[in-house]
Amino acid sequence: MSLSLFVCDLNLDRLHGFQPVTYTGHDSGELQHLAERDKDGDAMFEIGHRLETGSGVARNLSLAIEWYERASRHGQACAAFNLGLLLSEGPVELRNDVTAARWICYAAERGFSDAAFAMGTFFHVGRGVTANHHEAIHWYRTAAKQGHRPSQLNLGSLYAAGDNVKHKPIEAVELFRELAQSGHAGGMANLGLMYANGWGTSENLGKAVKWLLAAIELGNVQAMYHLAVLYWDGRGVVADRALAIDWLNRAANAGFEPAACLLGEILIAG
Repeated sequence: MSLSLFVCDLNLDRLHGFQPVTYTGHDSGELQHLAERDKDGDAMFEIGHRLETGSGVARNLSLAIEWYERASRHGQACAAFNLGLLLSEGPVELRNDVTAARWICYAAERGFSDAAFAMGTFFHVGRGVTANHHEAIHWYRTAAKQGHRPSQLNLGSLYAAGDNVKHKPIEAVELFRELAQSGHAGGMANLGLMYANGWGTSENLGKAVKWLLAAIELGNVQAMYHLAVLYWDGRGVVADRALAIDWLNRAANAGFEPAACLLGEILIAG
């Protein structure tokens, strides 16, 4: 089955960098002294963070990158994560996905769930690294064990699709069910799809429609597409092709490509 049918969360722009805590009360001169004399990674991290945020100094992202990198080379994993985020999500002229992946991996190896999630997405889509769904699963699983919900979602989607990895639909259903029951729209949509097709669980069209409608109420476009298919085929609902096309239009207008493709096929077929 196609991975494109499942909801995945590959957005890093909502991730937030770490804030320093060690030298927040020190002035710039003291920080510079600690960084230069004692080679103190925490002081370097503080300098980089102030330069990134413009806290007490003129904002300068290029200098922030330099100080974050110095701190990272002195073992400051929080600085490494901030550096990776700045290089992957910052202004276009500063971006470098290869270097970003290296520093985010450094942070991920030290137990930071957001960093593990970011590494999962890099391997998922081949950003800064060669695409590798086995590696993506490793990092998603690492973050999911810490309760990281986007990682649980993506892990379940890769398991469900079995795209160049071992197909694990039963494990996928469990991940989606946990997310759905917690109110996660993507988990609801994916769980509805699993019930609709009997993947990893017994086919249950009533539960499929229930979860798809719940996801739609939260604005999920994949759920609109899946519900449209059920209306078109008359599975779990009374067949209504006009309503099916309406839902397909909504999903297509929201940018869901499979919905646009299906609409095109319907138009060609007449």
